[in-house]
Amino acid sequence: MLKVAYYKPMTVIKENEFVNFMDYTVFTKANNDTLLSDVLIYDRSQSRFPRTVFAKTGNVVQMDNGNSLQIILNNGEMHERNEREPGKYQKTTFDQYIINVRNLGAGADYFETGYRSDREMTFPQIVESRKAIINELATKRKEVSSLDQRISFNNLKPAGYTREVELRRLRSMKQIASDRITELSETLGSLEVEYHKKFALSFAIIIFILIGVPLGLMTRTSGIGMAFSFSSVIFLVYYVALNGGEQLADKGLMPAFAAMWLSNIIFFVLAIFLITASVKEKRLLDIPTLLWKVKHLRSRKTPPPDEIVH
Repeated sequence: MLKVAYYKPMTVIKENEFVNFMDYTVFTKANNDTLLSDVLIYDRSQSRFPRTVFAKTGNVVQMDNGNSLQIILNNGEMHERNEREPGKYQKTTFDQYIINVRNLGAGADYFETGYRSDREMTFPQIVESRKAIINELATKRKEVSSLDQRISFNNLKPAGYTREVELRRLRSMKQIASDRITELSETLGSLEVEYHKKFALSFAIIIFILIGVPLGLMTRTSGIGMAFSFSSVIFLVYYVALNGGEQLADKGLMPAFAAMWLSNIIFFVLAIFLITASVKEKRLLDIPTLLWKVKHLRSRKTPPPDEIVH
């Protein structure tokens, strides 16, 4: 149901059937996929007495990547009882009334043929997504600031049921906006990581070449076994460092640039050191000489033969 709601939320509400969303029950006599007619809603989100809402028309909009739904009602009336004073009954008419249904399931595995994760995006797609998220973040932060002002203004009003209902509504709207800010911030962090990773991994090829050439010259041995062992160790260390940095960046514990480029910087310094050492004809590991010394432990003072050294 959540996957259907992600693409076409209007199709979730069936004609002449009661459909439950969290603390809401929705009923409609007609649904043509674009407009609901004769809508009835039982709202149990704010009080133990369900609030009954009637509307001539309405529609449902998907929000927050399918995690929230917004039910927009037009030309209706609301009936509710006072929770503190059960004997009181209130009827309110409206031209438009919006109900926000949030936390439907942010972890749902939505499928979409045209969808690409941050790792599958091209560079232009990442740039465009970053720009859109930054703009939406700015909008949501302004919205939270505005809601804070409205909440503060309502706190100054005389205590009463109407004020409490309005404060609950404003706090609910603020919570939705705050959740969206958190979600956007996490998404932006992942995009920043992928943004820098595309360049960092490309540059890593050059660094591995700079390391590999002097390493091969400085490791005096025949066969590919030792070269393969050294290459495997270097790659493993780089891989662990890169993924560790990515995890830290995704959790917001480390800047994306530092997380993706720190390994390259360290290995680049190592490459410069190895190149300098190879120019000076230093040896990193002389396997034949090492094996000869192991076999002749008793004659430690005897130098290795020239055919072994050279």
